[in-house]
Amino acid sequence: MAPIILSAPMQGWALPVSQVPDAVFAEAMLGDGVAIDPTGDGLYAPCDATVLTLLDTNHAITLRTRDGAEILIHIGLDTVALGGRGFTPRVAVGDTVASGDLLIGFDLDLLVREARAVVTPIIVINPERFTITTRTTDQRVEIGTPLMTILPIAPVGRQPAAQTAGEVRTRTFAVPLPHGIHARPAARLGELAKTFASSIRDRMP
Repeated sequence: MAPIILSAPMQGWALPVSQVPDAVFAEAMLGDGVAIDPTGDGLYAPCDATVLTLLDTNHAITLRTRDGAEILIHIGLDTVALGGRGFTPRVAVGDTVASGDLLIGFDLDLLVREARAVVTPIIVINPERFTITTRTTDQRVEIGTPLMTILPIAPVGRQPAAQTAGEVRTRTFAVPLPHGIHARPAARLGELAKTFASSIRDRMP
């Protein structure tokens, strides 16, 4: 497969994701990428893709490229708490978009006043399949400026996991978070799950 070029989905200052003031993004718990501190009021498609998810609060969107790369764009930090205020979606789940199409309009002034930060991570969330080979940081970018190049990772043959007999324990619990299992708790649960030889499934009500 050919390299996938992701362009800047908004204008602003590009910075390493490690500088995002949130451990989930800075420590790449969700995946690696680049962040932009925006100066405009729109989020545009960084490549040709399909809209995979769009949260009800309209502050985060996931795109899937034709080759299967999944790109999460999270506008600001803790913006889920705005309940959708300040965001105007221009697409819906399942839509096919072209590079440069407007995805979400947002009120930058409102976000600056009410969100913890407006810095926006652009993350490759299936790093087991794709790796970033080049990225643009520490400079101003315009919509369409080349931001990242990603390449598929060659598959490695694996032996089927051995089946072991033993006691099976199941526990069901509810997470009493007002906005559900959002990016931060989901990432931390994922990191914790990797330390156990277990299977964890989530079921939405």
